[in-house]
Amino acid sequence: MVNYFGKETIAKDGKKYRSQFEANFVNKFLLPSGLEFVYEVPYPNSKMTCDFYIPEFDIWIECVYHYAKMKYSYETEFKRINLPLARYENKEFIKAYGGLWDTTIKQWYIVYKGKELKELHRFMEPAELKVIIESDGKAIHKDYDDTLFEKITNKKCNILIVNNDDLGYNDLTHLICAKENIFVLKNIVTKILGQRDLSNIGKNITEIYRLAEQSEQMTKEIEEFKKNNIVKENNVIKKKRKRKKRKLDVKHNHAIINYDN
Repeated sequence: MVNYFGKETIAKDGKKYRSQFEANFVNKFLLPSGLEFVYEVPYPNSKMTCDFYIPEFDIWIECVYHYAKMKYSYETEFKRINLPLARYENKEFIKAYGGLWDTTIKQWYIVYKGKELKELHRFMEPAELKVIIESDGKAIHKDYDDTLFEKITNKKCNILIVNNDDLGYNDLTHLICAKENIFVLKNIVTKILGQRDLSNIGKNITEIYRLAEQSEQMTKEIEEFKKNNIVKENNVIKKKRKRKKRKLDVKHNHAIINYDN
């Protein structure tokens, strides 16, 4: 494990990175994305550096060598959480996760009771998504988590924290969606849509998630279709083999009869 994270490694772009993990991250996500990225760029107004920076979408990426997870401020206590970015067309989705409608202020809300609510992050106010660091305490040095938290605080949470387990995602898009960092998603939507007024940004993010959910469902349906077709094809092949075997048995029996006669 120490060698994997501490051994300088050359990635497919011909550049040397401080660890094999970072080189693998470049090979798996950054190079295939086609996006420009900068290695070990300093944070604004700071001497601290970030492992990777994607300037087009202002995404900062920290590769950590232990389990470290961003937890959101709403997860620190049981309380009511308003969902001001929810729309009428989202009602069935919200109700499925325990959401309720406040008739007084005409707004959806949910009561946090310790259960993960990441499916509803897109509907929450940014203040509810301020982060803290949850760590397994196995950082490479004792001040690592404090430094990581300081970076996140200074950058207003516009950071993706990735570890070795995240190499299992398909590509950079899959990784970003899985992290569900609303600040990163806002930057992406703003850049793609050329949007300056962020008042409707929640609606745009909701639409992205809706399309992503549709895509995921379609992928599942396609895989199921392929699986069913394979089963059908196998059954057809088996039937053909049985028919062929019966024909051979009939010919064999006729040959025996003719020989006896």
